This record gives sequence, structure tokens and C-alpha cells, in this order.
Amino acid sequence: PAEFVDPGVDLDLRQLTSLALANSPDLVAAETEAKVARAQRAIVGQWRDPEFRSSFDWDDLRVTEVRDPGNNDNIRRAEGLSLSVRFYPPNPWIMRAEMYKAMAEISYADFVYKQAGRDVINQVRQLYQELQFLTERSRLGQGVYSLEQEEFQRLNKMLQDGKLLRDPVDKARLRKLSKQGLGTSDVIRIRKVRADLAALVGIADSNRIKVQGVPNRPIIGFGPGSESSLAEMAYLNDVMLNSLVRQEKLSQGDLNAFQAKKIPWLSFINVGRDRTFRDHLAVSDNYEVGFAINVPIFTAFSKEAKIYREQIKGYQKQAERNRKQIERRIASIMANIRNTRSDLERFDRETSEIDKTFLKMESDMAAVKMPQQQSEVVHQRRSMSLSRSRERLAAEEAYHDAILDLEALIRADVESVFVATAPALSEKPAAN
Repeated sequence: PAEFVDPGVDLDLRQLTSLALANSPDLVAAETEAKVARAQRAIVGQWRDPEFRSSFDWDDLRVTEVRDPGNNDNIRRAEGLSLSVRFYPPNPWIMRAEMYKAMAEISYADFVYKQAGRDVINQVRQLYQELQFLTERSRLGQGVYSLEQEEFQRLNKMLQDGKLLRDPVDKARLRKLSKQGLGTSDVIRIRKVRADLAALVGIADSNRIKVQGVPNRPIIGFGPGSESSLAEMAYLNDVMLNSLVRQEKLSQGDLNAFQAKKIPWLSFINVGRDRTFRDHLAVSDNYEVGFAINVPIFTAFSKEAKIYREQIKGYQKQAERNRKQIERRIASIMANIRNTRSDLERFDRETSEIDKTFLKMESDMAAVKMPQQQSEVVHQRRSMSLSRSRERLAAEEAYHDAILDLEALIRADVESVFVATAPALSEKPAAN
């Protein structure tokens, strides 16, 4: 992971992401696994250590003179020294199969390392986006609360001045406004999300997280072939699918290694020298070069290959079902994105019609000089505007959540794949 120096100030999304990558234990673990996979590849095909053999022997030969049996026997000694070295050359076909497996491990370890970083980025984005919407929702809620308190003060003053009718409707409304409180659920949720995000990036003070507005992502245009393109991206980046591909390659390597065992190969090569001494004088030197060949008679009739072939078929079947599942998830997410976009468009149309209705009512009451009723309509329009803003914020959040779900599946930024066809959601005209 890249080193990141904490600037010691409030952190924006980019800095939070860099800090999370620098402090992620999962990323360090994945990096270690990638290094281990490369180290294991270096020992593939390594020769087994040779064997050094040495022996010393002697023979005492007693010689008796036949003609003079009374004489002492003569003893003649023959001594021998043997030195040899035995080498075990690796089977090149088995070594090739092991190399194939080692490369599969390296490829998967590199993939996991890359995806571990992407997972950290997605986690930071999800928490930060949730924090953005919660903060904005809380701000709008405070606006609604302040507006209701203003209305309560206005109605209470009118009541004190005798300008407010004392009918049950007015009294009920006044009691409701007097009990109106500032909701704390958003505040509690904000505190929790801040704490989770701070723990993820590795900072002690969650108040250092700087929240800037709401996500400002443009509306992406998806064409007829978008789902197939997204599915291909998801195939390439899906962890489970790549794990199955790795398992399939390892089983294929085991199958290749087993097939290689059916090919006769050298068991060992032996090189040695024998020297014989008679009466401490060298009389002969013998040199030896030998080898042994493994004859795979029983291996040829083994059913071990069937095990590996069944494993390969099983992994291929699982991979195919995993691809089908990815396609279904892509279709579901795309439908959700389209539905949330349609909800936003319909919401904006409805809001525009409501605003026009309120403005017309204000104009009509101003024309007939009904200030109290006009003030009431103005309050209702402002209250409606804030309420609609909160509802639209929920619709925006649903759209952005769907985009994040898609990015988590394809493990890439949507904007880097597709071209924006409309302005960002937050650039829509707000209600007055």
C-alpha cells in the first residue's frame, strides 16, 4: 500500500480514501500473499539435494605355504575406498505442470491484492455518501423545525392579539406546533456513521471528517448493450468467479502432472570411483556412471486422473452458475437505477406543478388583499418546499445507492465506463 502522511487537518473524501488504503490490514495481507506466491514460483523445478556416499572395506588374505606347513602364515591385506554422488533430476513435464500451477497462484494473488484496494475504496465511499445524505437530511429537518417554530410564534401572537379564531382546528394546530421537536434520529445515525468511517480510515477524532454537500454525480446513459458490457466487467473482477478459475487451473495442473508421471524418466544418476589398495599400494581404479529409469507400469492403470477431471467439471459448472447470477444482479441493479431515475423525474414534475399552484394562490390572495390567508399560504409553500426537498433527497440517495451497488459489482467507476447524458442530480433546479 502507498504511504500516506496524515495532514493533521479536516479530511475530505480523497484524503480519507488514501488514509484508509494506507492503514488497511486486508491490503497488507493481500500484498503479503502476492509476494509469497512469487517466492513459491522461484522454487518450482528446484533439484533435490544430491546424495554423497562413501564406503571403506578391507580383506585379510591368509597365505600358507604348502611345502612348508610349519612356517607362519603370511597375511596379505586388500583395502578398498568407494566414493559416489547420486543426483535426482526433476521430470521436465512435471516441472512444467507445477509452473502452470504457480503462475495461476500468482495471477490470483495479484487479483486479490488489486480487489482488496477496491473494496477499501468502496467501503469509504459508501460510508461517506451515507454521511453526506444524513447530514443534508438533518439540515433540512432543522429548516422544517425552524419554520414550524416561526409559525408557532406567529399563530401564538395572533391568538394573544385576538386575531386568531378559537375554533378546534386552530387550537389543534397550535397544540401540534407547540409540541414539535427537533428529531434526534438523524443526529444519532450521523454520529455512528462518523465513528465507523473514522475506524475504517484509522483516525481517533471522527469530527475531522469534512462533509461537503451531497454527491454530485451525473446521470449516466445506458445503451442497449450496456448490460452485457457490465456483465463482462463483473466477470473479470468478481472474486468468487476468479477463485473458481484458480481452482480449475490448479486441478488442471494436477492432471498435467499426473499425465507426466506416465512418461518414463530418470530416477537418479550415479557417478562414483572405487580404488583398491593391496599392501598399501594402489593397484586398481574403477569409475562408475549409472542411472535408473522409473517405469510407470502401475501409474498407467491408476484412476487418479478421473478425480482431477471431475474437479475441473465441477469448477466449470460453478463458474457458469456464478456468471448467470452476476447477469441477474446486473439486470436487477440496472432496473433499480432506471426506476430511481424515473422517480426523480416524476418527482420534479410534481414539485413544479405544486409550486405553480401555491404561487397562483399567493397571487390571488394578494390581489384581493387577504394578508392573513396569504401569509398562511406562504408558510404552507415553504413548509411543502422543505418537505419535498427531504423527499427528493431520499430519491437522490436511492439513485446514488444503486450506482454504488453497480460499482461494487463491476469494481470500477461508472463514469470511467459510460458517458454522462444529463447534468448531475444536484444541479436540478430546486423548489423556491
